[in-house]
Amino acid sequence: MLVEDKQVIPASRAEVWDFLMQIEKVGECIPGCERVEEVGPDTYETTMRVNVGPIKLRVEAVLTVVARDRENWTATMKSDGTERGVGGGVHAMITMTLLEAADGATELVVLTDAKILGRLGEFGQPVMKKKAAAITEQFARALSERLIEERAGAAASSG
Repeated sequence: MLVEDKQVIPASRAEVWDFLMQIEKVGECIPGCERVEEVGPDTYETTMRVNVGPIKLRVEAVLTVVARDRENWTATMKSDGTERGVGGGVHAMITMTLLEAADGATELVVLTDAKILGRLGEFGQPVMKKKAAAITEQFARALSERLIEERAGAAASSG
C-alpha cells in the first residue's frame, strides 16, 4: 500500500529538518504515540495507540533511520511493528522530502510504502490510507505549533 501525503509547515527547511532528525521530539507530535526510546544508533522502539473505526490498536514497533541526506533534504526510515490484540503487523518504508514552499515555508512530503499483515490487513487499504492521512495531517499541525513555540522561546531568551 502506497500512501503519499503533503503538508506545508510554516518554517524553513533547515528548521524542519533539524526538528525531524530528533526522533524523540517527533514522537511527541504524532497523535497516539506513547513512547519513543532510543535503543541503538538510529534505532528506536515505539508504541502507538490508534483507533481505526471502533477498533483500538496498540502497535509496538522498531523504527530505524536508514538514510539522512540533508543536501537533498530527504530521510528514509524503516518501521517494523506488531499489534497483538487484533493480530498482525506493519512493515513500512517511509521517505520524507522537504521542498521549498512560498513565504519561507516548507512542504513536507511523506511517502509510505507499507505492507499490512495478518488481521490488520483486513481493514482494507481505503480505511488504512484515510487513517494514515489523518495522522499525517495532525502530525504536521502539531509540528508547526511546536516549531512556532520553539522559535518564540528562543526569541524570548535571546532578547
